[in-house]
Amino acid sequence: MQIITNSSLRCVTLKGRLDATNSNELDLTLMDLAGIEQDIVIDMTECHYVSSAGIRIFLKTKKKLLLGQSELFLAAVAPEVFRVFEIAGLDSIFRFEGTLDAALSLIEAGRLRKSGITEIAIGHHKLIYHPEGDDGIRGKYINTRKDASIGELGYAVGFGSLSGTDAGLSACPDFFISTKKGISFLPPENSGEPDFRMISSAGKAVFPVCEALSFGSYPTGVLKLASPGLLTFSQVNEAVNGLIGNIFLPDSVTLRVVANFDKNSPSVSIFLPNNEALANVISKTGLKMFGEMLREVDGKKSYIGITIRLSGLELPQKETSPEEILMHNLTFENLMAVKPFSIGNFLENPVIWLFNAGTFTMAGE
Repeated sequence: MQIITNSSLRCVTLKGRLDATNSNELDLTLMDLAGIEQDIVIDMTECHYVSSAGIRIFLKTKKKLLLGQSELFLAAVAPEVFRVFEIAGLDSIFRFEGTLDAALSLIEAGRLRKSGITEIAIGHHKLIYHPEGDDGIRGKYINTRKDASIGELGYAVGFGSLSGTDAGLSACPDFFISTKKGISFLPPENSGEPDFRMISSAGKAVFPVCEALSFGSYPTGVLKLASPGLLTFSQVNEAVNGLIGNIFLPDSVTLRVVANFDKNSPSVSIFLPNNEALANVISKTGLKMFGEMLREVDGKKSYIGITIRLSGLELPQKETSPEEILMHNLTFENLMAVKPFSIGNFLENPVIWLFNAGTFTMAGE
């Protein structure tokens, strides 16, 4: 393995095999660069083998960069190497770019993230947006039947089968939303009860999927009220639209995860807006079931998603992600109901995580 470092470009070029014999050298190189709060690009054009030791170094580097709100790019990854990431369920974790120039251009243009916090005024309220990841997640889509795991889907919206039978899958696929903690199923109207399955091992939880839009495992950022108060979902949507207009990539699609701390009706809602950006993605990716759903809800609903109603909702001592909320609160004793998302309720002191996908590519590419 030959390691070539260009500190000014924040680029590390790998030539040869990355395995246990040379991963320590790469670790030292990346840790030196990761000490500066800037993005790093790894050019893998001439790297045709990566072992588990190498992947551990990439994960370690990414985690360190995320602390400084920076990103690790893997550029020009060979198909046989990308397959290793897929098998490990990490293809949605890392930021892959087709060429080194593409990765460098994105960094130079500053399109991935905006540093610092952003204040948004909505009526008498002020919301604070804190960036946590990049603002142009590369989403994945599935438009043909395949078995997929919760680990590879991450936060996703789609159509699959709770039963896993051919009849169930072809005749009446369930609408689902997945998280890293579990998966919610909404059967077609009058054909069954909603269901929620808690997941102990995301990589082993596999079920048949017909169509899906996946937003990866890590949020772009989080919105919070500057002071305690009540919001409506429409006001949340207005705030997110403001971010899309000023910070996020144009025409991006934003999955919202909202924790509502209303003492009388605590809940976690996960939903997408039924808007032009979503319609464009559905058209380009050929997601027919999504298209049918958008036509059905046109003029009746502004969002598609689910709401998980709980008997109680508390912030953990160190609230850092939706997983912290879900892991702290989602138990069978605490779970009250799973319902289709609606915008009728007020939100008390909500915490809103955003997964903003700037583009979508087919899963496996």
